[in-house]
Amino acid sequence: GTELARLLEPGWPGRLGYRAALRMPHYLQALEWLLDDADLAADRAARAQRHRTRLVAAWEEVAKHADPRRILACGLQDTARHARAVLEECLLMATRPREAPRLGAPQFGATEGLLHKLLDTLDRQLAASERADGECRQALLDAAAQLQRAPAGPIRTALERSLNDTLRRFPDLGQGCDLADQRARARGLIARVGRALG
Repeated sequence: GTELARLLEPGWPGRLGYRAALRMPHYLQALEWLLDDADLAADRAARAQRHRTRLVAAWEEVAKHADPRRILACGLQDTARHARAVLEECLLMATRPREAPRLGAPQFGATEGLLHKLLDTLDRQLAASERADGECRQALLDAAAQLQRAPAGPIRTALERSLNDTLRRFPDLGQGCDLADQRARARGLIARVGRALG
């Protein structure tokens, strides 16, 4: 169902990391336990499912806003992989806390406290990056509007071209991008507009 689709969505080995990917059979075992308990121990299955739902919801609240390109640009890919691995270990423990240790759980220092700490780190750093880009883009738009007050001529034309080119690409989240350098270049261009306006 939904849990299996989430676990095996395309690209899962990269999202989990090598060591956690090797534990995929155990994560699948947790789903099998859920199905078994639904028939044999309905109360336990319901408690486990509620617990799992809370954990997955915490992950998805961050993941739905997390552009994979920005994760890479911010150097947070290891944090994201660690968080995903810890999530799966926590889900394994939540399903059958007494039996999961036989499968080596928890691995990767997994605790729910660590999961929430990693998710908070991802959320804060990605939000800060998005905010910095948004502020920089708004400053570029303001500079473009202010440039209209400058007298027509080659300097204004060159600055307008540079602003338009920068706004079209900014932020560039392509592979190997450097967001800090992009913002610095944008601030330099804004300063040139300020000098042109006197």
